[in-house]
Amino acid sequence: MKRITWLTDIHLEFVSTEVALAFFDQIAVSSPDLILIGGDTGTARNLDFFLHALNKRVVVTK
Repeated sequence: MKRITWLTDIHLEFVSTEVALAFFDQIAVSSPDLILIGGDTGTARNLDFFLHALNKRVVVTK
């Protein structure tokens, strides 16, 4: 059975980088097979940073 994590409207532009990274670490602990991201994630100014940070902290290549 696949483990799916669904993130929606997380508005990362309203939290500090440290809080966002801690959030990503909590997601990593659940070891999802798939992460679905919908809704408002962050502003264009910081979205690239947050998506790369999420990928680096959560995605594990097998």
